[in-house]
Amino acid sequence: DLTDIGRRMATLPVDPAIARMILAAVELHALPEVLAIAAFLECQDPRERPLEKQQAADEAHRKFFNRDSDFLTILNLWDAWHEKQRSLSNSQLRKWCQQHFLSWLRMREWVDVHGQLRELLEDSDDPAIQQAAKALAKQRQHPEKSLAEQRHNDFAATHKALLTGLLPNIAMQTPEGEFVGAGGSRLAIWPGSALAPKGAKWFVAAELVETTRRYARTIARIQPEWIEPLAGHLLSHEYFEPHWDPQAGNVMIYEKVSLWGLPIVTRRRVTLARIDPVKSREMLIQHGLVELGLLYGELSDGSGPPPQDDYADEEDALTRGVARVRPGKAAANPRRPQRRGWGHEFPFLQHNVAVLQQLKELQAKTRSHHLLPGDEVLFEIYAAQIPAECSDRDRLRRWYQRTHSRLPRLLQFDINQFADEAQRQQHVSLFPESAQFGAMHLPLSYQLDPGQEADGVTVSLPLEGLPQLTESRLDWLVPGLLEQKVLALIRALPKSFRRHFVPAPDSARLVASDLEFARGDFLHSVAVRLSQLSGERISAQDFDAGQIPDHLKFNIRVLDDQRKTLIEGRDLKVLRATLAERAVRAAGEADRRAAAVGPTPEEAQWLRTGFKNWDFFDVPEHIEIVRAGMSLRAFPALRDDGETVALMLCQTPEDARRQLRCGLRRLFLLVEKKRILTQVGNLPQITKTRVLATTIKGLEFTSSVALLMTDRAWLADNQLPRTKHAFESALRQGRERLPLAAQELTQFLPVVFQQHHETRAALELAKGPGWEPIVKGLQQQLSGLISSDFLAVTPWPWLIQFPRYLTAIRQRLIRLGSGGLRTELNLEAELQPWLMKYEQKRREHQRQQRVDPMLEHLRWMIEEYRVQLFAQKLGTAISVSPTKLEEQFVRVS
Repeated sequence: DLTDIGRRMATLPVDPAIARMILAAVELHALPEVLAIAAFLECQDPRERPLEKQQAADEAHRKFFNRDSDFLTILNLWDAWHEKQRSLSNSQLRKWCQQHFLSWLRMREWVDVHGQLRELLEDSDDPAIQQAAKALAKQRQHPEKSLAEQRHNDFAATHKALLTGLLPNIAMQTPEGEFVGAGGSRLAIWPGSALAPKGAKWFVAAELVETTRRYARTIARIQPEWIEPLAGHLLSHEYFEPHWDPQAGNVMIYEKVSLWGLPIVTRRRVTLARIDPVKSREMLIQHGLVELGLLYGELSDGSGPPPQDDYADEEDALTRGVARVRPGKAAANPRRPQRRGWGHEFPFLQHNVAVLQQLKELQAKTRSHHLLPGDEVLFEIYAAQIPAECSDRDRLRRWYQRTHSRLPRLLQFDINQFADEAQRQQHVSLFPESAQFGAMHLPLSYQLDPGQEADGVTVSLPLEGLPQLTESRLDWLVPGLLEQKVLALIRALPKSFRRHFVPAPDSARLVASDLEFARGDFLHSVAVRLSQLSGERISAQDFDAGQIPDHLKFNIRVLDDQRKTLIEGRDLKVLRATLAERAVRAAGEADRRAAAVGPTPEEAQWLRTGFKNWDFFDVPEHIEIVRAGMSLRAFPALRDDGETVALMLCQTPEDARRQLRCGLRRLFLLVEKKRILTQVGNLPQITKTRVLATTIKGLEFTSSVALLMTDRAWLADNQLPRTKHAFESALRQGRERLPLAAQELTQFLPVVFQQHHETRAALELAKGPGWEPIVKGLQQQLSGLISSDFLAVTPWPWLIQFPRYLTAIRQRLIRLGSGGLRTELNLEAELQPWLMKYEQKRREHQRQQRVDPMLEHLRWMIEEYRVQLFAQKLGTAISVSPTKLEEQFVRVS
């Protein structure tokens, strides 16, 4: 059966290819051009090329060339003939043909065939052809205009019309530069073509000629996209790589379109629904619903601040439609943003994502892998409800909108499908969303991702909160992991201890149930309870910390003010050391930070300086400030600036108390300076004492004694006034105690400076074989006790012990002189490990700008231990032993 086009072609008694061109030219309004070319193709080529004048003929013909199309070269020749025909006589026209190597007879034949074709069109019963014929007739009515002036000059339309009749003659250029035609045949461009020098990526030929090679003659450059709408059923289609397109919210597939083996379209995306609706529905559910929901859970796993990447916002995974690429499945593009609305078009998605997020968090907390449903389970839940016809986004949306009105919970997950209510409620207290760390209440997040940095529990805090974090609290982790951590500690004991705890899980359960969560030092508490169970003496040092799995240690995430991660890790010491400079700046120089980023209103009032009296508001024990979106406690204090005092904020209560005491002492001295200096000047033996003090480098004697007297008169009871009223009351009381303070200094100062003088002189004279390490150690002890600021920084209860410490040094020198070197060396060997451990802790705290009263007390315990080792008869101020020292080191750690 003939098609409509076939029946119309049958009415034209010409070659079918010519007929098809003419019909296309009528539709594309290119009939004048195509009819002239069609007539040319029906005749013998009028261009002549005599053997003896080939070069001259080529030069003459080249005047009519069009570099993109030999068909337009034909039109140029047609236009030139008619232009000359209007202005020349017959003899002159013949001569013009001769000059241009054109056959007069063939040119006339061309005109005659054109006329015959025109008459056929004029006599046609086809209305469209009749209308085109009338347009041709109008051209004949305007002889004053040349054919070129009357033409539309639509290159594409003309060649598309020609292409309809010449589809078997298309060809393309390969990357190697060869030309391939239909069926893979190899071609060459006829040397006389205007396109021969440079060729074309795609072209169509009027004919294919077999000589020594297969040549394409009379060709034109074409665009491959013209071919597809003209070739129709002749095309072959291949489909590959089905994939989810997040931007379109649809399942797409790539299409390859070929004509007789020539690739017209190599890789075009089309919707899979029109190719394979069943597969499209499956992928729509899998990628658009199942995996999108699961991936959103991955991007929003609750692990502190939003991730710092392209999809940090809460709704990104839904509104941008990020899709996960799975090995062995159709690829999805995970970084192409989806047009907004996918998640909002289907509200059930947001509900389901929330359910999956709850399950993911619960799974991370319990470290179980069975709570979060797999892809297959979620797929079946959706597939059981979504009808078969929903193969693309639009069909799914229309069905959902129709059905949702009568089924409001359509496609929504029920969390009870996956985890029961009792199980969820139990974990609320065991795995809290936030926890108390000293004065800070910080957010916690949980992640189940073994081997990764954030696996386990993460605590997020601002940089300013780092000094307040303690290892003793971090060790407790969260209640839900307490039993697991105790079990890990049992397994981290030496084998000689582990044998007492079989089976280990039962022992861990028993110990964990007896512990009071976050009370005291965790490792020490566990060691004590294990000692009770086993009858062995187990200490915190017996646990091999390297065997504790990372997920049983807090991951500490330190944030800046924009909630961006500065650093994270599980070793608090390493974090503090890495951020030491910034932590110092943040903790100890709030005014500099404020100058850089601008103080908050809460901070601004604590950055005032230059006070010489209590001309400011009350100083509370703490205030609330916001850092990285979290509420923290800061601790107001007074800073001693020498001639004035300043308000400041500290990061720990210990530092604040130390600073406040120093600031108050200076403020009392500033207010009562005249009275205090008078008392200092009237102290007995003050002149002699001042002379003895000149041997201490850097000591400002009068100001140091004045500060010490101020401390003993106004701060001896350790009561630190925080209001103006309390300050003024303390002023009055201090004036009354000032004579008593002067009496205390009268008894103390001459003694300690005289003792220092004698001890220093004895050390200078101490020389003997093998004495050097002992003497050097004593010199270091002396300089550590009597420094330029020892009167201002040493607590009074320990300061009054200095004469005894100095006496002990001299007694050791006397023992050396009496042949006691071996005894000294043996005792020194007992002392040195404690000194080394203390020095390591002191430097660590100094780098981190930490104020730890426990470390301060440890220092004086070691001084007392010296006395006990080397001068036992002098007695000690406190009970001290290696065991007590070890316990104090645990408290410091």
